[in-house]
Amino acid sequence: MYKILITGITGFLGAAVAEKLIEGNFEIVAIKRSKSNLWRCESFVDKISWIDIDSKDWKNQVLASGVSVFFHSAWAGVSAGNRDNWHEQEENLNFTIELLELARELKIKKFISLGSQAEYGQFNVRINETHPISPTSAYGLYKTLVQQTIKYFAEKYKFDWYWLRIFPVFGEKEDLNWFIPTVLNNLYQNKPMDMTAGEQQYAYMYVKDLATVVYKVVITQAQSGSYNLSSAQNYSLRTVVDKLISLTKIENNKINYGALPYRENQSMLIAGDTKLLSDQIGHIDETDFDEALANVVEYFYLNNVTK
Repeated sequence: MYKILITGITGFLGAAVAEKLIEGNFEIVAIKRSKSNLWRCESFVDKISWIDIDSKDWKNQVLASGVSVFFHSAWAGVSAGNRDNWHEQEENLNFTIELLELARELKIKKFISLGSQAEYGQFNVRINETHPISPTSAYGLYKTLVQQTIKYFAEKYKFDWYWLRIFPVFGEKEDLNWFIPTVLNNLYQNKPMDMTAGEQQYAYMYVKDLATVVYKVVITQAQSGSYNLSSAQNYSLRTVVDKLISLTKIENNKINYGALPYRENQSMLIAGDTKLLSDQIGHIDETDFDEALANVVEYFYLNNVTK
């Protein structure tokens, strides 16, 4: 049984993956800042061996931990306003290099990390991994640079590597500034919300299904490489909003479809083909979209998650 190091465990994706790995009885070591908010980790906080990255000997603690798998999901500058912050994006590359140097010393077995559909740039079809890499932001460019750096280290120092290019994801504990929580927040507070006509199609994957895929990558002897991770189904944003209205039963809402124009070069379909990944780890099971969306609405309501 592997001992796994996790970065980004306090984030939306990292926390979901950690919870799934703990359910699978993996021993987890996690890097965090000493002042990190652990609210997403409350249900398993005592099952983690914590290392504070702002302690002087954090690297020695990692080396002494005996981990043999890295799951790297930490990334600064994910929000739209920071995706062209070059300094912040560069720090992601620098941190990854520090991790890879530790991985080399530890002689790890696997290095799993999260990429992004932003590496592909603009597209309007469901794409596979042969689609050209053509990022249109510093965020997408540095994701690409990090992927290449991981590949270089892994091939030189003989460990397996997996780069999972993430397409849209949703679920409980998502940050409030993302689309579905924003819609729910406006619905429950009876606030007006201007949006486009909502015809753009997103292949939303439920975060718990994403976590299951990462778990399968850990336990499966898959071929190293870059893989798309996307839902097999896509829905228009208007359909998603209509489903949320139905689930919340808020009929007198103030959603203003068509009040905003589409962005220049708006992608009208954001979806990935996952055949390459499923050929390696087996069929990717997905929770029914309506069921998953209902789970999110219930979580949002019960936890009174509002701005």
